[in-house]
Amino acid sequence: MRRGSLLFRIQGCSGVLTIQYSSASFVPPSPSIFYGCSVEVNHVVELVLKHAPARIAIVGPGGIGKTSIALTSIHDSEVEKYFLGRHFFLACEAATTADILALALLKLFGLSADSSGSRSPTDILVSFAQSMTSRCLLCLDNFETPWDCDKDNVESLLSSIVVPNLTLIITSRDSDRPRGIKWTAPLLLPIKPLTVAAAVETWDAIVHSHDDFSLLLINAVDCIPLAVTLLAQLAEIDSSEVLWASWGIESTRLVKSEGSAHRLNNLELSIELSLHGPRLRGCPGSLDFFVTLCMLPQGLRESRISEFEMAFRNSFEGTHSAIRMLKQCSLAYSIEGFLRVLSPVRQYTHGHLNPATTLATTLFTQMADIYFNLISTDHPSYISNMVLEDIYLEIGNITSVLDASLARYPDVACAIQKVIQFSEKCQYLGVYDTRLLSQAASIARDKSLSKLEGDCYQTHGLISHYSDRLLDAEEMLKAALEMHMEGDDKQGQANDLHRLGNLYLRLSQVEEAEKALKAALELHTEVNNKLGQANDLQSLGDLYMRLDQVEEAEKALKAALELHTELNHKLGQANDLRSLGDLYLRLDQVEEAEKALEAALELHIEVNHKLGQANDLRSLGDLYLRLDKAEEAEKALKAALELHTEVNHKLGQANDLQSIGDLYLRLDQVEEAEKALKVALELSIETKSSLEQGNALKSLGNLCINQSTFTEAQEFLTRAIDKYEHALHSGGQRQVEALLQLLQEKQTIQEPQAIPNKHTT
Repeated sequence: MRRGSLLFRIQGCSGVLTIQYSSASFVPPSPSIFYGCSVEVNHVVELVLKHAPARIAIVGPGGIGKTSIALTSIHDSEVEKYFLGRHFFLACEAATTADILALALLKLFGLSADSSGSRSPTDILVSFAQSMTSRCLLCLDNFETPWDCDKDNVESLLSSIVVPNLTLIITSRDSDRPRGIKWTAPLLLPIKPLTVAAAVETWDAIVHSHDDFSLLLINAVDCIPLAVTLLAQLAEIDSSEVLWASWGIESTRLVKSEGSAHRLNNLELSIELSLHGPRLRGCPGSLDFFVTLCMLPQGLRESRISEFEMAFRNSFEGTHSAIRMLKQCSLAYSIEGFLRVLSPVRQYTHGHLNPATTLATTLFTQMADIYFNLISTDHPSYISNMVLEDIYLEIGNITSVLDASLARYPDVACAIQKVIQFSEKCQYLGVYDTRLLSQAASIARDKSLSKLEGDCYQTHGLISHYSDRLLDAEEMLKAALEMHMEGDDKQGQANDLHRLGNLYLRLSQVEEAEKALKAALELHTEVNNKLGQANDLQSLGDLYMRLDQVEEAEKALKAALELHTELNHKLGQANDLRSLGDLYLRLDQVEEAEKALEAALELHIEVNHKLGQANDLRSLGDLYLRLDKAEEAEKALKAALELHTEVNHKLGQANDLQSIGDLYLRLDQVEEAEKALKVALELSIETKSSLEQGNALKSLGNLCINQSTFTEAQEFLTRAIDKYEHALHSGGQRQVEALLQLLQEKQTIQEPQAIPNKHTT
């Protein structure tokens, strides 16, 4: 066959059919900017050259780079040399049947048929393929379009033209492959998004630089090559900061280039092709299930698919079929134990697909119930590791479902209650987000649900307290008290007052703290809430300890422990025992202190309360320090610091570092001591805690005395006195006064003696 043209004659039953073929076929060039897919390209090239005639399917979701991989492979120098330029490329978007595909292929090969001929385009194409004597490569791009529309006939056509001299490459959004073809092994796995590094390389090749907003955009589109490329092109005109602001408003509408709409320059059009294909439309309920799946930003945890299937069974029996179909259409994929949808596809779905169909609404409600049950699991005083792990693994999903439930769940009061419960549990994980609570409170206000509105404010205040937003905490707790008084909810009022008392104690407003805690105790007694009474007594014990009223402190703490034990409230018992341990340590009753603190730690571990464990370990570290057990002290204090850091409790970190600094000072590790104490001071200033600032300043003053830097020591100790006075901590003041006396003595000893003047007579 002469390269360039071929006269091919086929004898038809009604005469001679003349077919003119030209091998000069246009193949689009390989992309000039192409990163992160060398493994896939090398895989394709190796199959083409070493496993001839290869049959290769490049599959993956829209915009993932399938066409780029195919074109880069076709234009590989060794591949071009192997086929001597006989390679053909057909974009199949317009071919919706086997007959249209056959006509498109005839045109591609330069074949034309006499209209008077008796053979169909398919027959002519098959005859041509079977007469082929030279190697050639055919790439069918976007093959899912004809295949999904006319499955059996397209598969038959494809298997008929795949002859020994033809190497076939298809690209498809369908993750499965057409039947009737022996696809060359090893199969190319579905194409995945770029790594962040490759996405940044792509961005930089277009824009020549990147910044933090560029990275936000790249991650927002899950490193999909098409989206990254289009956004980078836009960044040549507008800054990435401007684009990031636009992304929050326009989302996927933003990701397109100028010119005619095409799947390769418009992300939304690319997504539409996937969503509106006949295959997905032909699977009843799949689109509604997909809309529900898109509510989960982390994806559906695959270990829970059976749980979802059970929940859906009365309204939708096709869960597994829908999942299989979504994977086949490359709309969902499995990664790290989750069935996920790419972020841009989810964004498009939220803006364009109807979430309010009867089935989609039902599926969402049933999915919400699954997560609601997870949030409600466990006794109030105990949260198992398993439940915490489940919440931690899906904290993004739960947040998204709760957010949507506030607008879509049939029982809005139930949804608000679940937001409160979820926010309370998140504190165990060191997550202090109040956005959902603010939203829930606003809805409760609009619905005149005063009790729930107050409960939202109360939980918001508690979270703000733990996250060191103390002014916000006071504002929220006062708002909660106002709402609970308006609704004559004495239980709610008592809880508000208890939390206000703890906050005032933290702020060293001791009179206000005592007043609030006694009022809380009175109300909890009135409504016969023994747990509330126990908690109030525990807080009063801590307050009396601050005031050095040790008898009252011990009495209150023992009463709290008795009530918590009666109620089998292990978290309460643990907190009481820790406070008693701290009290006994202050009284130099070391054995009793150690016994109480070890019992507290055991209970906090049992109820999986990491903040409590951290506080126990810190107190044990101080005890070991008192006993000159330096090794045990360091181990306990470092474990406390690790836990306080894990739950993001900065005040606890400050306490740990202050004790660690004291330990290092005792071990004469001065540099390490100074470093720890200065960080402790920074954290205590950040958390606005006068008591902890006083502790850190006192220890720094002691360090300076030991180093004979008396001016700095005087400054630190003077500041410490001020902080202890503000915190009403008389014990701390006495300790600083003792250090000031020591400082004065050392200064006196080291003052230079007067040298007699030789001129004096």
